Amino acid sequence: MTNHSKSFSINSLELGPMENLIYLIRDTDSNRVAVVDPAWDANKIIAQVKDKYCHSCQSTNVSIKP
Repeated sequence: MTNHSKSFSINSLELGPMENLIYLIRDTDSNRVAVVDPAWDANKIIAQVKDKYCHSCQSTNVSIKP
């Protein structure tokens, strides 16, 4: 039997002069976060990920992959 419980969360940010939506998708099992459509301010996106999901993270724990 397959477990179909929700194992992810999705949050959005509005950034940039046109208030583009950037999505943060977190796998709740591994606590890994994917950023979808990071069109603006990478530093704000990284800060939001750290504040929201990564209370004990350091800068070296954050990597950006295209």
